[in-house]
Amino acid sequence: MILQRLYLPISRADVERLRTAGELRAGRTAYGVSPALSAATPRADEEEREYLAFLDAVAVAAAAAGDDKRTAVLAIDVPDGEVSWPPAGTATTIGRAILRREAVSFHIGAAPGPDADLLWYDVTEAELVEDLLR
Repeated sequence: MILQRLYLPISRADVERLRTAGELRAGRTAYGVSPALSAATPRADEEEREYLAFLDAVAVAAAAAGDDKRTAVLAIDVPDGEVSWPPAGTATTIGRAILRREAVSFHIGAAPGPDADLLWYDVTEAELVEDLLR
């Protein structure tokens, strides 16, 4: 099975729900390497395209967090056949619950504010991530 890496802007409540309930609700917007992004960046490799999609998720997460909270993004891997892309952009909607086993890593602002560097956390560190987002 081919998996698609997507990036999902999240909140502390999302981390708590993922940790305790084992899933996030359906209908979430995630960002990834869409056909439109691939067409717009013909000289880029897959890693560069993933980074561009990641930055789109970071921008949305930073805007939602504001100046007084940390930016938070969750990387997930979902089956490629479940991802439907609009004609433009890097955003897609996940039409089903996102399961804990699909979570790959957390990317959390080192400090509050939209310009903070993002730190990587393994999914097994969800409790620590939840504490950082308080």
